[in-house]
Formats: sequence, C-alpha cells, structure tokens
Amino acid sequence: MEIPTSEKLLNMLDQITNGIANVNASTLQFTFVNKAFEKWFNVTRDKITGLHIKDVIGGDNYLSVEKSIAKVRDGDTVSNEITIDTASGKRWIKIDYLPVFDNDGQVSTIDVVTFDITEHRHLLEHLNDSQHIAKIGSWEWNLQTNQIWWSDETYQIFGVTPQSFTPDFKSNATFIHPDDLDLYSRTFENSLKTGEQLEIDLRLVTGAKNVIYIHASGKVICNDSGEPVRFVGTVIDVSERKLLQEQAQKAQKLEFLGLLAGGIAHDFNNLMSGIFGFIDIAIAQSTEINVTKNLSKALNAIDRTRALTQQLMTFAKGGSPVRSTDRLFPFIQETAQFALSGTNISCHFDIQKDLWSCNFDKNQIGRVVDNLVINAKQAMSEGGRIELSARNVALTEKEHSVLECGRYVKISIKDNGTGIPKELHSRIFDPFFTTKATGHGLGLATCYSIVSKHGGCIDVDSEPGCGSTFHIYLPAVLDNVDALEKKQR
Repeated sequence: MEIPTSEKLLNMLDQITNGIANVNASTLQFTFVNKAFEKWFNVTRDKITGLHIKDVIGGDNYLSVEKSIAKVRDGDTVSNEITIDTASGKRWIKIDYLPVFDNDGQVSTIDVVTFDITEHRHLLEHLNDSQHIAKIGSWEWNLQTNQIWWSDETYQIFGVTPQSFTPDFKSNATFIHPDDLDLYSRTFENSLKTGEQLEIDLRLVTGAKNVIYIHASGKVICNDSGEPVRFVGTVIDVSERKLLQEQAQKAQKLEFLGLLAGGIAHDFNNLMSGIFGFIDIAIAQSTEINVTKNLSKALNAIDRTRALTQQLMTFAKGGSPVRSTDRLFPFIQETAQFALSGTNISCHFDIQKDLWSCNFDKNQIGRVVDNLVINAKQAMSEGGRIELSARNVALTEKEHSVLECGRYVKISIKDNGTGIPKELHSRIFDPFFTTKATGHGLGLATCYSIVSKHGGCIDVDSEPGCGSTFHIYLPAVLDNVDALEKKQR
C-alpha cells in the first residue's frame, strides 16, 4: 500500500531529518519522497516521482542496491551503505529497505529510509588510524523520533543480534553495569544540555552476561535552527586495553611493595633473632616450670612471626630469580606430593610426553607450586582430589591477553573445592588481600610476582561451588624446543 500524501501527514514527514521514500515493487519507480530525501539526492519531489530507482541511486551504488531490492521483493528487510556527492562533499548514507505487503501477502511497495552516517564513518576512520582498539561500533540516536540505530559492530560488542534486540535509550541502560548507571545517565544528559562532546568509560553486561569495558564517544548534531536533532557516536570495546593497564599497574605495585617488604622483613627478622636468642637463654637459665612454659610459647609465637617475615623476603626476592635450564618434571611432581604428605587429598598427574624445558629458579617455582597446592588443599577441607597437568603450548598473537606469542609450558593445578567468586578474580593476586580468616594475603601475590619475573603469567578459572584451576605459563627454552622437534621429525 502506498504512503498517503495528505497535507497533514506530508508536513509531518517533511519535518523528519531522515530521508523517506516509497517505491513501486514491480516497476521500481518512486511514488513519494520527503524533503530530506530530496536534499540528499539533489532532486525535487515533482521530478523524482515516476523515476526508476537506478536513475536516483545509480552508478557504482546501484549494484548493491539491486541486490538489496531482490531480497526485499522476497519479503526481507535489508540494509546497505552507500556514498553520495552533495554540495557539502561526500556523505555516507545508510539505507533501510522495508517491504510493504498487500492483502494477498505480496510485496506491493518498498519503503526506503535513509540515515546520514557520515560522522560515524569519520570517527571510525580516525580511530582505525590510531590503531589502539580491537572493535569499534557506531550508533545514532534520532532525538525527534527517539529511535536508535546500531552498526553491526555495536550489536557484536553488546552480544546481541538485530533480530533479538531493538535498541532504544531505555533498553540501552539494561546493559550498563548497575554501578555505572548513574554515571551513564548524568553524562548523556549533560551532553544533551550543553552540546559538549561525550566521552565516557563504562562497564557493560553483555547478552552473554560477560562484563566488558567500553569507551563511548559522541556529539550532538543540530539543524539549521540550532535545534538538537541527532546524537551520533561510537562505542569501543577496550577490555583488552583495560586488562593490560591493570597488569602494568599491578606489576608496578608489586615491584614497589617488594622493595618495601624486603627492607622491613630484613630489619624485623634481625630484631626477632635478638629477642629469640635472649628468650632461649632465659629458658636455659630458668628453674620455674611455669616461666619456662610461657617462654616456650613466646618462642613459638616468634617462630610464626619469622615465618611471616620469610614470606615477605620471598615476595621481595621474586624480582631476582637465580635460574638454570632444566625440566620441570619430576621436580614439580615431587614438590606437590611433599606438600600433600599426611593429608586426605589425592593428586593425579597428567604430564605431556617430551615436555619442553624452562629456564627457572627451582626454589622460587617450587614455592609457587607449594603455595597453590596448599591453597587447593585448604579449599577442600573434607578431602578431595587435585589434578596437576602440564602441556606444551604455542601461543599465537593476541591468543593470550598478557603474554606475547611464543612457546610456553603450561602447568594447571585444579581442585574441586569451594571456588572463588568472579568479582574477586582481579583482586586475589593483590598483596595483603585474603579471604581467609588466618591468612595474610601474601601467598598468591608472591606466586604472581615470581611467575611474572620469570617472563610468564598466572591465571585463574573459578566460580563458587565448581572449584578452581590455576594456570602457570613459563617460557620454554627455544634451543631445547628446536632440538626436541628435530628429534621427533
């Protein structure tokens, strides 16, 4: 059914900034256009009526238009993007083709709706030239109709499809992390009121319920009268960049705390040694049983204190491993078995044959394995099983968020304990952060520091009730790897 052109409806359609037209599905001739469509395609309403669509959207564009029209005639809604030359220069136009059905269910006419997306394209080109983003989407908010348009990349970032979700300002907010909702609302409102450039960092909860970090930017577009009519912009997935920044900040924090901890532990240990010595002499000289008992308790307390300072020293020394090239097994297997001696925890080993060698400090890597195995044991207070595996892995570029491409030995330590909530994953390696009532928060921080200084990385996969798996990546010694591969060939 063709669009009625009563004066009232015509005036309303002429106020819309999007181009709107109607085309006969059989002849592909225009039956109606509004003023915005006339403007973009530089043709008046009286001259365009009856023209074939290729006479208006012709040249290099028509091949893509022809393909779209064929799909619309079959009843599909189709979109494509074209460029047109206007008095103000080249413009990018997005065109939506919508089938209109008659009473017999046949496509009789086609509604054509155009969107000016030139600002989106310019922003995308600028950001692509910067080469610091992984995925960019664009969006447009029509302030007159309250409709929002998303590019395919925006749908991908939000983790939904055009078929399953129709964007509008209110439904956009359902994806914003609850803690960032107030910031989201205030920033958009301020840009609308002042016309200032929108720049905001937010967390999104995607359609798959993953939390990602985005950067949104945009600007308000006004008509000739200065009235805001559109809000256009881009959205960028900056999760990888955010992770790299956090890793760098964590490394700097660990380095500083390592120096601080080393100095404090050294002086504190010297003081404790003096106190320990005097109490030991007092016990030897004492003839009072009660005094001797109390002094013995004091010695035990000092022993525990010295154990803590030793942990601080190990944390501090994580920056200077004394390495040698060797195989990790059976060394790591023996370390894990010793840590579980006398417990009700079993350990199953799955070690790849011809595991690559690494250049590592046995004492420090031994402490990492010991720490992780003890943590796994403590997470299974009723007993259970630990699975320790080791594999050769060759990481390609950007396969891992932190590690460079190359060959590594990956050690995984898995338990079936209580698990760790996702919101704590980014904090468990922070110094002095602990979820244990008697913990001091240095175990995992020490592990992280040691593995990082070996050129590797430590990751965690865990959720409450499903246990935890810690993955240690250590760089393989390439000469040894090449020799092994030649031998296998």
